[in-house]
Amino acid sequence: MSVTRSVRAARGVGLSVQFGPLVRQPGVRVLPLENFPPLALAAFWPGAGSAEVKSLVEFARATARTVK
Repeated sequence: MSVTRSVRAARGVGLSVQFGPLVRQPGVRVLPLENFPPLALAAFWPGAGSAEVKSLVEFARATARTVK
């Protein structure tokens, strides 16, 4: 179960990377961390990767380009 789903289900608090629609959900409050260093992400998988994996990686790249 994802951190966001656990928080929405009132199972406690969680810490996650702010990633667009994953955190913009009812019952989830975003608390920005000031002066937090940049986060590096990596994706590894065997073979060429499925269409879903490629779509997720492209979504992450597009989202990262919008972050300042």
